[in-house]
Amino acid sequence: MRILALNMNVSRFLKSKYTILLSILPAVMIAGVFALLLLVDFVWTNLLGNMSFIPILNRHFGIVLVCCVLSGYSLGWLLNGLFTRWFFGWEDKKIRCVFLYSEVPDSWYVDGAKATSQKLLAQQVERWIKIRGKGWRSFVFIKGALGIGGTIFSVIASFRVISEQSVELFYFVWLAICWLAFGAIIAMIIWYFTEKNHHGKIG
Repeated sequence: MRILALNMNVSRFLKSKYTILLSILPAVMIAGVFALLLLVDFVWTNLLGNMSFIPILNRHFGIVLVCCVLSGYSLGWLLNGLFTRWFFGWEDKKIRCVFLYSEVPDSWYVDGAKATSQKLLAQQVERWIKIRGKGWRSFVFIKGALGIGGTIFSVIASFRVISEQSVELFYFVWLAICWLAFGAIIAMIIWYFTEKNHHGKIG
């Protein structure tokens, strides 16, 4: 996937100052989402006199953690794009090329690293050609539902078993369905944007 926020074949070859600058807003937004939850709970509990919902969030800590990180990270990268437009006057085409195609300016690369990055990107395209040859259903089920959703479910379920004295079968069935569906949705999004990148149809 060539979206810069997820493209390690480019981001790991960037100069430190650009890596740090690009990571500031996503990190701040992730922290901000957690802070917002605490603020809402404070208002809900102390000003409105209701019972705190933090214990409920703690009970479903894994779900809350994943949702907060994903939402904060996505919002941070969206703000990165808006920031370059507002403060640096970048045109929409340049913003799309950098953040959707990972076509960053040559000056952002560590000296001599662009060639290596481009070689890895070419290999990435070759791998995608093989993956897409198996069809989107296979990708969504194997990479998405089982790969992403199954991994998250396994981690959260293991944490729940270790931390709780008693567990309910219904909870794990519900948890599995939710995370498998979540993984499938993420895989469909990845498939959509990667195909658009592959055919050069974005923008």
